[in-house]
Amino acid sequence: MGRIDALPHAGVKGYTIKINSCGRQSRWTEAVHLLGEMRRCQSEPDAIAYNATISATEKGAQWQAALQHLAAMQHAKLQPDVITQSAAISACEKCGQWRMALHLFAGVAQNGFEPDVIIYNSVLSACEKGHEWQAALELWAEFQRSSLRPSVVTYDATMRACEKGQQWQAALELVAEMRRAGVAPDVMAYSAAVSACEKAQHWEAALQLLSDMRRDSLEPNVITCSATVSACEKGLQWQVALQLLSEMRRSELRPNVVTYSAAISACEKTLHWQAALQLLAEMPQHVLEPNVITYSATISACQKGQQWQMALQLLLGMRRLELEPNATTYTATISACEMGRQWQITQLLLEEMGLHRQEPDVTTYSAVLGACDAARGLTSSEDCRLFADCGALALRALTVRSAAHPRRVESSTCWGGCCGLRMLGCALALVQLHPARRSSYCDRAAKERSRSGMAAERRTLVQRNALLCSTGGR
Repeated sequence: MGRIDALPHAGVKGYTIKINSCGRQSRWTEAVHLLGEMRRCQSEPDAIAYNATISATEKGAQWQAALQHLAAMQHAKLQPDVITQSAAISACEKCGQWRMALHLFAGVAQNGFEPDVIIYNSVLSACEKGHEWQAALELWAEFQRSSLRPSVVTYDATMRACEKGQQWQAALELVAEMRRAGVAPDVMAYSAAVSACEKAQHWEAALQLLSDMRRDSLEPNVITCSATVSACEKGLQWQVALQLLSEMRRSELRPNVVTYSAAISACEKTLHWQAALQLLAEMPQHVLEPNVITYSATISACQKGQQWQMALQLLLGMRRLELEPNATTYTATISACEMGRQWQITQLLLEEMGLHRQEPDVTTYSAVLGACDAARGLTSSEDCRLFADCGALALRALTVRSAAHPRRVESSTCWGGCCGLRMLGCALALVQLHPARRSSYCDRAAKERSRSGMAAERRTLVQRNALLCSTGGR
C-alpha cells in the first residue's frame, strides 16, 4: 500500500496508468483503492479510469465490485461504453451470475450500442455456467440474426449449454454449422457434443463424433473418450466400451477413474460381473485408485451375478482402502446377500449402515425382508429387533413386495414369533392400501395376537387395529 500512498498528486492520467497496472497483475483491491484515492485528492475519475477499475475487478472475478463501480460511473453522469459493459458482463460470467449478465446485455442496446462478439460470448458462457441452456440457445438464435461472425469460443459456449441441457441434436447441428461457416471444430467443441450425446443416451452419435474427430486430425482427450465410454454404458454397449478403453491404452491416452467406472458400470448393467471384476483388478496396475462409485458398480455387478461372497469381499476391500461405503454400496451388497439367502449378514449390514449414518431406502429394507423370508430367518424377538425401527420405509418395502409377490408376503415367517408391534401395525396399514387382501391379513394378525405373549397395552393396540381392519379401515 506504500506505493499507492506515494501518488497523492499524480492526476487522473497517472492514477489511471497505475490502475491499469494493478488490473494486469490481478490486484483488483489496489485498483479500487486507487480510484477512491483519486476522489480524496479531488481528482475526479473519468470514464477511462472507471473502465480500468471495472476491468480490474473483472479479472479478479469480483462481479459485485464491478457493478458498484458501474453504478458509480452512471451516478457521476459518465456514459458507459462497450468496454465498460463488456467488462461488467465478463465479471458476472466468471461468477455464474447469468441473470445479471442478461440484464446488462439488455442494457447494451438500450444505451445505443451494438453488442460485439466478446459480449455475446460472455453472456453465452454465463448462461452455460448457470445451466440455462434455453436462454443460451435463444441468445444464439439472436446472434445468428446479427451481422457478427461467430468465433470458436461462441460455438464452444453454445455447445456446452447444449450439453448441460442434454440437447444432443442441437449440439450436432452446431458442429455441422461450424463446418459450413468454415470454422474448424476444436477438441472442446467435440467434447461438449459427445457429452451431450452421452447425457441423452445416444451412444451411436457419440461414436460418430469420435470418428469425425480423428477424420479432422484431432486427437481425442481423456474427457472425450470417457464421455464416449459413458455413452456406451448408458446404451448397454459393454463390448464397445471395453474396446474404447483398450484403444485408449494403445494410444498412450491414460484412462482415469471416471473412464474405468463407466466401463465397469457398462459390464454391471449387462450382467457381466467377471469383466467388471477384471477391470477393477486392472486399475492399480495403471496407478489408479478405485473410488466409491467404482466399487459400488462392481458390487452391483456381483449382486446381479448372484456372487454374494465376492460382493462382501469387495466391501471389505473398500474398508482396507479407507473408503466409506455409501447407501448404494450397502444396498447392492445386501441385495447380493439376499440372493444368497444370507439373512443374518443382511441384518448385520443393515445395522452397520446405521452406525455409519447411511440411510436405508425401500430397496434396502425389501432385500433384508426378502433374505429373512427366503431363509425363514425371523423366528425370535431378537431377529425382529431391527425391523422395529423400519417405520414408514418398512411399510413401503412391504407394499412393494406385496404388490409383486402377495402370496410370499402372506406366508412370510416374519409374522412368526414376536414380530414386534410396529411390524404388525405396518401390516395392518398395508391392508388398508390393499383392501382386497384385508381379510387374509386380518386373519394372520389375529393368529399372531393369540400366539404371542404381548403385554396388555400391546394386546389392546393390536385389538384396536384388528377392529379397524374388520370395519374396513374407516
